[in-house]
Amino acid sequence: MVYFKGDTTDKDGDVSVWDPMTLFPVSRKYLNCFAMTLCPRAYLETAEVKANAEIRLPTTDEALSFSRPADESQRLLQGIFTMDLQAATESRQGLTGRYSRMIKAIETAIEEVTGRKFSFASTVHPKPELRVRWGSSPEPFPITTLPDGLRSILGWLVQGVVWMDVFFRDAEDPLEQPVILLVDEPETHLHPEWQWRVMPMVQRLFPKAQIFVATHSPFVVSSLNENAWIHRLRVGEGGAVTVEEPRMVEQGDSYVTALSSVLEVSDWYDPENRKLLAEFRTLLSSALKGGDDEEQAMRKLAQKIAGRGMELEQVVTAELRQYERQKQQVAEFKRNQAWENSHAQIARRFWRTKVQLGRIHSWIVVTGRTGLNTKIVNWIKSWMIKVLGIRHKNIAPTVIWLQ
Repeated sequence: MVYFKGDTTDKDGDVSVWDPMTLFPVSRKYLNCFAMTLCPRAYLETAEVKANAEIRLPTTDEALSFSRPADESQRLLQGIFTMDLQAATESRQGLTGRYSRMIKAIETAIEEVTGRKFSFASTVHPKPELRVRWGSSPEPFPITTLPDGLRSILGWLVQGVVWMDVFFRDAEDPLEQPVILLVDEPETHLHPEWQWRVMPMVQRLFPKAQIFVATHSPFVVSSLNENAWIHRLRVGEGGAVTVEEPRMVEQGDSYVTALSSVLEVSDWYDPENRKLLAEFRTLLSSALKGGDDEEQAMRKLAQKIAGRGMELEQVVTAELRQYERQKQQVAEFKRNQAWENSHAQIARRFWRTKVQLGRIHSWIVVTGRTGLNTKIVNWIKSWMIKVLGIRHKNIAPTVIWLQ
């Protein structure tokens, strides 16, 4: 794969798809098949169409530029209008020809994404006009009444199909021809559910295309679960762009995985809630160290956060439960540490006394507390063996009761 270097940042500072023909004229010699850009940010507008107009072949610079000419909508509407009329002619002749297949491919693609029936409705009289049917509407209506998201999809799909038709005039099925597609942010204007469906639809519509997609959508990333590679681009100092090692997508990747591992989004809340949660966790950590004032402030802040919504309430409640468990563990550790320190001092005192008497004994110190005798005995034996270096055969145990 050839990587083109240059200024590839858009106006919001994020990495965008490069325009190789505008930035790198020398790259023309590397292209051995038709290549074009698909720009979802431009969508179809109402325009006049003619019954017998032809569509000219776009120049290489036009095909590989994300800047669209002013008459782009009119050219695309004219192209699909002409194709629909020719498909109607094939149908009247009882044929399923080239244009019938292409029109049907677009209609099926729109239905796959939106989940609703879609079809073109071209009329010649009283004047040439292209309308559409979508959903349950019995009557066709102008394209401009469609939602922006659907007009966006329809615009760049029509662009791809019309240009494939013009470029591969002699092919029986232009959509089966090899082509390079550069798609910039196909998620524009789309509901997340449609974002999941749009690129698999493009893969089926252009089965022999090599597709390069630039996206900020975890739904688009997670939808490409077959025969796809992820190339993360990073902008460094001075605007230099570097390309990380490619990662092959896995069929089991979810949009959550795409968010965390590809787009590197680790936070789930807005900045204000993130700030409150960070402050809460800082106070909670201080309270664990014994700060009474911090605990009062922490509990007060917990109530404030919990009042902002059910999800945050569940988060705070879970962390407070964990805090109570940790608090109990800290208190238990301190009690055990005090117990061990006090009994170690007693054992050392008795041990020094026996050494002065010239005999080696093990002093098993037992308090009057029920349930601790075995624990105390084992602890002192272990201490005498490991710390004082006494062997088992030299131990003559004596029990001392501490009241």
